[in-house]
Amino acid sequence: MSPSDTTSTDVEKIGSYPQRDTKSYTYDVLEAAVASIPGAGAGLQKLMQSLGFDPYRKREEEFLDRLGRAVEDLQKRQQLDIAALHDNPYFEGLINDIRDKFRSARSEAKKQHLIDAATNAVSGIMVDDAVAGRFLSFIEQFSPGHVLMLRLLQNPKANPSAVAKMERVSMGGLSDMMEAAFSNGEIARDAIPVIYDDLHREKLVEGGLNVTMSGSGLMEKRTTTIGDAFIRFLSPVETG
Repeated sequence: MSPSDTTSTDVEKIGSYPQRDTKSYTYDVLEAAVASIPGAGAGLQKLMQSLGFDPYRKREEEFLDRLGRAVEDLQKRQQLDIAALHDNPYFEGLINDIRDKFRSARSEAKKQHLIDAATNAVSGIMVDDAVAGRFLSFIEQFSPGHVLMLRLLQNPKANPSAVAKMERVSMGGLSDMMEAAFSNGEIARDAIPVIYDDLHREKLVEGGLNVTMSGSGLMEKRTTTIGDAFIRFLSPVETG
């Protein structure tokens, strides 16, 4: 849909980009973001050239500011391999794709996931190109509850409410464990099977929701390899 097709008064009209040269814009976005931050090093600013963002768009400015601050913080905590990003078409394409998703993101949680994904790319954490596109679609489609459930199923033992409930259960289903984990209303009870079906359909988790097993069995990890990779993709950069 073009900007002229957007008629609702409560939808932000973003507009089209001006015509520009189609060469690599991989670094300008970060340069613009970091240039406004006191103390940003020249080496880091050299990274920032040529992503082709329109600085006059509200969402563009927000993306630039947040990504720039995240990169600045990353630069303080670890040594970035700046040279490795130069003329890297994968990096350029991924950052541009993330930018596009950020422009249409409607929740703070999704915006932060996208900033974390971009920061991971800057830090050198890459995933297969086809998988990255799929992950960005997940961020766009999924609710915060989807991500919350996926994180739970990656490590159920990290949830005290689930642990306490399952210690008293001899046999039950995965839905029982999740109802205990989200007993404070983080995810509505009726939404649990809907969200789980979405995750299972996309092969991010494995196992049936209502299969009966022991309490200890219900606390085992349920995320798949691709589910783990998706969590890593949208999680803040970890440093040693």
